[in-house]
Amino acid sequence: LLAVFIIIVYFIYLNKSLGLITLVGFLILCTIFYLLSKRIILLSSKREKYYLTMSERFNDSFNNLMNIYINNENENEIEKNKNIDKIHTDTLKKQFRLTSYITVFLYIFIFIIFALILIYSYKYVRNKTLSIEKFVSITFILIYFIHYLQIITEYVPYLLLKLGIIHNSIPFFENVLRDNEEENENTINFDGNIEFK
Repeated sequence: LLAVFIIIVYFIYLNKSLGLITLVGFLILCTIFYLLSKRIILLSSKREKYYLTMSERFNDSFNNLMNIYINNENENEIEKNKNIDKIHTDTLKKQFRLTSYITVFLYIFIFIIFALILIYSYKYVRNKTLSIEKFVSITFILIYFIHYLQIITEYVPYLLLKLGIIHNSIPFFENVLRDNEEENENTINFDGNIEFK
C-alpha cells in the first residue's frame, strides 16, 4: 500500500491527469473491495459454521461407533454425515467461486487502469507535453504499480476469508471475554472447631 501511495503521489507530481487516473482507479478498486467484502465475510463465516458442525458430527460418530454398529445404524449415520458434508462442500464451492470471480474482475479493472495510463501518457508524448524519457520512466513505474495492485488483489480476498472465520467466532469471543458481573454468593463460614482424635 505504501508503494502504491508513493507511485500515485509521483504521478500527480509528474502529471496531474495521470495522477488523477491512478488515484481514481485505486479508489474505485478500494470501493469494490469494500462493497464485496461483507458478502465474502458472511459466506466465509457460514462455511466455517458448517465446517465446525461437520467436524463435531464426525467426532460424535467416531466416539459412538460401537453403539452405531450394535444398533445397526451405520447407514443412517453415514447419510447424516454425507448431508452436512454436502452442505459444507457446496458453501466452500460458492466461496471459491465468488473469490475467483472477484479476483478476475479486479485483474480486468487493473488492466484497464494500466491501459488508460499508457494511452494518456502516450498522448502527452505526441503533444510534446511529456518527454520520451518521462514516458519510459512512467511505463516502468506503471509495471511496478500494477504488480503492487495485483498483490493487493490476491491478498485482500484471503484476508476477507480469514475475517469470515473470525466473524463466525464472535459469539464464542463474546462469551469468553464478557465481564462476569455476578458476584460469587458462596460465602465460607470459618466458625467452628477442629477436633483431633
